[in-house]
Amino acid sequence: MIEVKELSKNYNELKVLKKISFTIQKGEIVGFLGPNGAGKTTTMKIITGYTAPSSGSVKINGLEVSNNTLAVKKQIGYLPESVAVYDDMTVVEYLKFIADIRRTNVDALKAVVKICGLEKMVRRPISQLSKGYRQRTCLAQALIHNPDILILDEPTSGLDPNQIAEIRNVIKKIGQEKTVVLSTHILQEVQATCDRVIIINEGQIVAQGTTQELERQAHGKQSVFVKMKGIKDKIQQLLLDLPAADEVVHRGSEAQNIFSFEIIIKNELSESEPDIRELIFHQAVKANAPILEMRQERISLEDVFRQLTK
Repeated sequence: MIEVKELSKNYNELKVLKKISFTIQKGEIVGFLGPNGAGKTTTMKIITGYTAPSSGSVKINGLEVSNNTLAVKKQIGYLPESVAVYDDMTVVEYLKFIADIRRTNVDALKAVVKICGLEKMVRRPISQLSKGYRQRTCLAQALIHNPDILILDEPTSGLDPNQIAEIRNVIKKIGQEKTVVLSTHILQEVQATCDRVIIINEGQIVAQGTTQELERQAHGKQSVFVKMKGIKDKIQQLLLDLPAADEVVHRGSEAQNIFSFEIIIKNELSESEPDIRELIFHQAVKANAPILEMRQERISLEDVFRQLTK
């Protein structure tokens, strides 16, 4: 478990972190989001023991990082945004070098090679690797001592979509057994990979929760677009009669009595209430008004991020 309490970091007059607090439970994959300069990398460096805080505390599995730096580092695998590797080494030579430093055995090396999909690359010089395989090699060095916690700072930065998907699959596989903290600017990556999100802006935590929780907390309303066939006024009234409908807006008409409406959903709806799309269907059946198209528009994680960090 990671417990961050009242953490601050100052560089002279510059306040990079301002008393931030959060907890990450064992086995979670957590996305750590924020714009450039928000304090993400500084927080990660403090958690991993590479930078000392100005005030506050960080505990890793009950150990205070500042007083137990070496013991904490044994429990953490760290992949910084830029990893120093030796291009003249082969993949296996580099990983053996890291294994010797970490005092792990050959079995551990074989395990991370398999997890990271490097079997076909072990004899290849690092200088000849694609960026995707280079990143896999760097991820392997962070895993080689079998840490409980993995801290990844921009692990997919600069990769193409195929390489991002490959690294994402590796991270999801690792997350089945380990706690993972993932910093990234790719919000789709967070939605596809993470159990929970922490958003930091200007050195302060501005939101945390699952992506669904953050979407519900964000300002703005969800809506459903529906295209139905029938009598316009009758359709509009049956949609207004829905308990979840805050407003019904006519969005266009077509030939043969086909009309499009947007149903604005009330913000105060609870999770226990029925899905409004199901209610629309039942209303349409009662009114003999066929549904030709229906889709729900939601506030995206990108919208939430923009609202909280602008």
